[in-house]
Amino acid sequence: IHELSDTHEKALVRQWVLDVTANDSLIIIHTTPGAAGMVARILDQHRNHLSLLGSIAGDDTIFIAPKKTEEIALSIEKINTLFAL
Repeated sequence: IHELSDTHEKALVRQWVLDVTANDSLIIIHTTPGAAGMVARILDQHRNHLSLLGSIAGDDTIFIAPKKTEEIALSIEKINTLFAL
């Protein structure tokens, strides 16, 4: 996996991501206005490691489809680690 290499990059993402939540089938990330597309792009670049099928981003919300719904908690843990949340 290509980690977020720069401390500045991680600090930016921490500022953009407000929360990461989920239900039984989707992961939702709320971001500051305008940041969802940038965060989703990073997630999509790491989708295999994070066990994600893909994401759809609006202005401040990202809908994420996990590869396996029973591994949502693990995917969230990996997202939090990637973004140093």
